[in-house]
Amino acid sequence: MKIQQIETLSGLDRATIRYYEKEGLLNPHRTENGYRDYSDTDLEELKKIKLLRQLDMPLDSIRKLQQGSGDFLALMDEQIHILRRHIKEGQWAMEVCQEIRNETRDYKMLQPDRYLELLRGPQYEPQQTITKQEAPKPPEPFREKIRREVHPWRRFLA
Repeated sequence: MKIQQIETLSGLDRATIRYYEKEGLLNPHRTENGYRDYSDTDLEELKKIKLLRQLDMPLDSIRKLQQGSGDFLALMDEQIHILRRHIKEGQWAMEVCQEIRNETRDYKMLQPDRYLELLRGPQYEPQQTITKQEAPKPPEPFREKIRREVHPWRRFLA
């Protein structure tokens, strides 16, 4: 199947599909003229990647699972732990926001030092400091599919 079909069936846009291919998560067959020919297996793989990315799983973990070098249950447990930590951090940040809202009525009156200190409080456990080498890659283009109107002058004016 061609890229338009795989876009429709997977719910991912072309840029995201190409990104996953570039990252080595997908390897569609190439026809004689160089076009990509996606199989049903490629579609299922895209759906799995989409699901795991929506659960905020890093691409490296997905790659390990695809290669068979990662323990599926262990990676899922790790992801559950990460999501729980995000929930805890989000709840604490929400409480600090509520306190800011209750105590400050204007941006100019906001005193950030107090609230920054609150964010470093005992309830908030920030992630470990990440060195430059360990820093994760910026998120890939993961967008909902956007339908663009076909305009006959678009190519001419571009």
